Amino acid sequence: MSFQKGNQYGKQSKRGKDVISQEIKDIDKLIETSKINEETISKYKELESLEKEKGSTESTSLRKSKAFEELRKNNQGILNDFINRNYKEIPGSSLTKTEFKNYVENTEFLKIVNSYDINSKVPFGAYLKQNLSKRLGNILKALGVDM
Repeated sequence: MSFQKGNQYGKQSKRGKDVISQEIKDIDKLIETSKINEETISKYKELESLEKEKGSTESTSLRKSKAFEELRKNNQGILNDFINRNYKEIPGSSLTKTEFKNYVENTEFLKIVNSYDINSKVPFGAYLKQNLSKRLGNILKALGVDM
């Protein structure tokens, strides 16, 4: 192997290591997000149960709302991907991207959070991603878009 070929191999090898290093960082971030989701959805479900047992108090309502906001923030990437992939301007419809986004991030996200079974062992992010896609027709119907 000549020096030039060896040098090219070294550059390719470094690029390959950089790509692999970035992929490992991305996977680590996904794992961390999943752990945060698991803790936050558990907290939310505990507060939901407490409200059902003892009634809603200002304290439980605020803590539940905070857990919901944290879950939404932690899964914003999934929500944004869904919104950007599925919003299309429809001739004759007054639905705006802002209305679609607000509905998905608030109403539909709350429905998914409330329907999530913590005992299912399915990571919340995967559950969210899978169920958003299944609900597109109902989302559009709720927003007054005829299909």
